[in-house]
Amino acid sequence: MRPETRPPVPETVGEIAAPETSPEHAAAPETGADIAEQAAENATVEQERVQAAPTPVVTAPPRKDPVLADVERVLEAGLAETYAGLPPAAKQKFRAKGEIAAGRIRQMLSRGHLKLKDVWKLLRDWLRVIPGVSRFFVEQEAKIKTDRIIRLAEKQKRQ
Repeated sequence: MRPETRPPVPETVGEIAAPETSPEHAAAPETGADIAEQAAENATVEQERVQAAPTPVVTAPPRKDPVLADVERVLEAGLAETYAGLPPAAKQKFRAKGEIAAGRIRQMLSRGHLKLKDVWKLLRDWLRVIPGVSRFFVEQEAKIKTDRIIRLAEKQKRQ
């Protein structure tokens, strides 16, 4: 740049140099109507931008029934390693069948009509989903979990 075309440099700290204007803007002086149109366009663009922006939807997780949560805790006790070792397809089937069993046991508890044999059969059928597991392990775990659910039912009746 040649020295005569450079913009003036402010001499004091508080002084600000005027921004350079392009030839397009310098040729057409703005009128009040142009400013109003420009403001209206800016407002429209801003409104479209606000409408187009997705609003995050925050939903609270559904509250689980405390009785169902207790039943699920009893069912999952001691099976973490077994569940972790299952293949993905077996995990999905095991989990689905376990949720069904927990729901049925919860229904029995809420009706107050809990049959030992029905609970034991539900748990036994659920545990049989585990591939390659010993029949004796299934019988023993079903019995242990049935006893814990019976204790849970007695505790619930006392409350």
